Formats: sequence, structure tokens, C-alpha cells
Amino acid sequence: MTPIRLRLCVAIFSPVLLASACANAVDQEIPVSFTVPSTVELAEPAPIRIEGLSSGEQVIIILERADDWSPAMLRQSQTTYIAGPDGAVDTSRSTPSGGAFEGADTFGLFWSMTRTQEDATEFSPGEVRVTIDVGGNGEVDHEATILLSLGAGVTTTSPLDGFPGAFLTMPKDKGADLLPVVVVLGGSEGNDFTARFMAPRLSQLGYAVLGLPYYSPVYYGNDQRFPNLPSAFAKLPVDYVEQAIAEVRTVDGVDPERVALYGVSKGAELALLAASLIPDEEQGGGYCAVAAVVPSDVVWAGWGREADQAYASFSYQGQGLPFVPHIGMEEAISRRSRGENVSFRVPQDKGREAFPERVPNARIEVESIDEPVLLLGGDADDTWDSGGMARNIDAARRALGLPTTTLVYPEAGHGLSGSGYLPGDEATAKARAEAYPILIDFLEKACREAR
Repeated sequence: MTPIRLRLCVAIFSPVLLASACANAVDQEIPVSFTVPSTVELAEPAPIRIEGLSSGEQVIIILERADDWSPAMLRQSQTTYIAGPDGAVDTSRSTPSGGAFEGADTFGLFWSMTRTQEDATEFSPGEVRVTIDVGGNGEVDHEATILLSLGAGVTTTSPLDGFPGAFLTMPKDKGADLLPVVVVLGGSEGNDFTARFMAPRLSQLGYAVLGLPYYSPVYYGNDQRFPNLPSAFAKLPVDYVEQAIAEVRTVDGVDPERVALYGVSKGAELALLAASLIPDEEQGGGYCAVAAVVPSDVVWAGWGREADQAYASFSYQGQGLPFVPHIGMEEAISRRSRGENVSFRVPQDKGREAFPERVPNARIEVESIDEPVLLLGGDADDTWDSGGMARNIDAARRALGLPTTTLVYPEAGHGLSGSGYLPGDEATAKARAEAYPILIDFLEKACREAR
């Protein structure tokens, strides 16, 4: 029989608050405490603990927040737990009895959140509402708020003149020390989506972050967002990265000696090219670190022009780079634009298999990058074989003893950029949860401690 509870007390990760919240609950037969973190750094888990339950009692934890990409849309997860013999549920060690994931996973409550049709405009950035239903009777026993530390309110952003769509995000309280710079290069989605997402999250950790769009596509009926950027992914100049870095090194408050590259997907291809091609002695060259998330080990053919096999994705000093063709990419893009579920990996796998003689010349000379390199790949990547290509890069660098950190996840997909709090499939989300703090530690050691 479930004992009668007169009050549910809530602690926000503070023994003092917990004692205070429960001080007036001594008249309860079994006081129930509900402990949540108030603010969460993205590299750290956010355990939720409920105590004072009856052994075997059911409790439902519901999380709600605004979608990262469409803030007006609500995301929600609902996970059921059964209290153990100690009358407690602890999401860091308790296994759910119902929900979207299995096993103890403090991030699971977050990455399993799915979109609903409900409005989320009441939520501020990073705000997560936690609702507890003790007994599973559909009634709200109590709720609390967790704030994911996304950089909102603690960073400031300004444009980088001369580079369409480029911007520099810096912590508001940056102090007197010069800030290391992280250059964020997004993938084939183009524009500034990846940069806008990552910039405040990295900047709040004490970095100046240069978001650098280098391509602004016209696709799916949308107008070009940055008309002064290329609209086709073909012969995009690596020199553009060099020029932007040379410019950002002149900005007050940044440390010109500590510039890191962070690239995702085609942006990882570009980051590795920039680090391998641009001489260290040039004003736009010489980096403290390179992070390549779901990378390529070769330059691929471009797309977006009539003859997609005639152009490389990238150029340097006015010349298209040697590349590996793909087979059927334009058709795949067309089908995707019609809403079909299409694998972009297939055209590239077919091209690599059909043109093996093109691979050696198209290979990115990663052994010429003397800076520390971090590689994240997934074998279940349906966009391209980032797991296999990360291994190729790792092998080429390790043969020469170059500093390389490589994480390849057999069941993870393409979405390895970001933290474990992002929604996604279980394998990729768990990979992100493991990789994100490693990324932060990598940048810290390469661009701060190594100074």
C-alpha cells in the first residue's frame, strides 16, 4: 500500500536546499525528496534522484523543452522507473522499466525527447521542465527546472567584416587574457547552422569562436541565404579559410597564436585540407589543434552544377584539387528534395569502388599536419563512411607518430557533433555523450595548457 504523502520536497543539487526543503516535511510518513541539478554543463551528465518512495513503486519522469533547431516546437520524453529496495530512483544507476531507452543513462531522458505538436514559446533557451508523477496516476506531484548551459546570455556575437555571414562569438566576461580561437566549419547543409549552434556553447568555455559559412546553397525551393557565397559545392576555395583566419587574428582580445579548427562532415574535409595545405608561417596558417568530426580522408567531387563529376569540392590557390568522383549524387540530392529517405553514402561508396586509381592523388595529406588532431567517426554513418575514413587518417598519422586522438563508434551515425543532450538515435547519442567531454578536454590541452 502506498503511504500518504503530505508534501513533496525538491532540492536543486544543494544539501542546504535539500535540508531546508524537507525541514517542514517531518510529519510525513515517508518524506519524498526530488533532487535535480539547477544548471548543467554540456560535458557533464544531469542525474535526477527521487528518494522516499516505497520499494517497487512506479514513478514517471517527464522532460519538456524547446527544440534546438525550431524553438517554437516542443520536445518531450516520458520515462518510467521502479523504485528499488531503498525506495529510490537515480537516473545515473537505475534502469527504466519503460521509455525510449534501456539501461541506466543520465543523458537518455534528454536525447530521447521527440517533437510534439505543442507550442514551446514559453521556454527560454536551454530550459528543461522536469515533471514527476509518483505512482503513475497521471497527476503532477511536483516539477523543477534544469538549465542546460548553452551560452545564452553569457556570450556576445558580432560580424566579421568582409566575410558574408561570418561572425565572432566571445564570452561577455572575457577578462584581460587573450582568448584562444575556435573556427567552426559546418557541412553540406551550408550557411551558418552548425556555427550558430556550436559557437555559444564553446564560447562560454572561454573561447572566441569564429563561425565561418563558406557555402550558401539553393535547394529544396529555398532562396540563397548569403548571395555573396558560392551556391554550388564545387571548387570552394580553401584559401577562404586562410583569409578569414588572417582577419580574425587582428581582432582585439583574441590570441593569434592559438587558433583551432573544428569541422563537421564536409567542414571536416575542409579543416583537414586547410591544416595540410596552408603553410604554418602564413598569417592564416598554423593552428593549435584540428578537430574533424565525421571526416573524409580524400577530396570528393562537387555537386550543384550540370556536370557534377567535372569539379572537385575544393580548390586551393585557384586550382581544383584532385578528387574522387561519386556516382549518382545529383539523383540522390533530387530524391531527397522530394522527401525520400536517401543514403548519400551510396554514391560515394560506389565512386570510390569504381575509381580506386583516383584515391591516392585525392587523399588529404594528413601526415603534413603537425598539430594535434581529434577524429570522430561512425561506422553506421549513412552520409559517408566516416568511421573507415577516420581510421585511414589515424593510420597515416600514427605511422609517423603524430599526435592523434581517434574515436570510431561501430553503431553511431553521422550526427556526432555536439553533446549527449541532443536528440537522436541511442547509439549516436551515447557516442556524443562520450565524445563531447573528450573534445572539450582536447581543446583545453591543445590550446590552453600547451601555451
